[in-house]
Amino acid sequence: MEVTNNAVHDAQTVTDILAQETAYLTDFYSDGAYDTRGVYDALANRGVIGYHILPRTNAKIWYHGNNTASPRHPRDENIRVIQQTSRTK
Repeated sequence: MEVTNNAVHDAQTVTDILAQETAYLTDFYSDGAYDTRGVYDALANRGVIGYHILPRTNAKIWYHGNNTASPRHPRDENIRVIQQTSRTK
């Protein structure tokens, strides 16, 4: 838990929140406030493998299909699944 004022965005607290937890984390669940590159980077650095972050409704793919990076970014995979199954933009 991290208590902040209105000047601090939720995503800015992820590193501090992760540092409070000593257990091995496999998954991270959150809303669209945490849909930032910094959060994904912090989770990857911590070894989290399950990203359950709801992309914002106006989310765009970060790395398109012609990207040579593999595997695809987990956020982009979330967006693709949402586009194919349920939520409209």
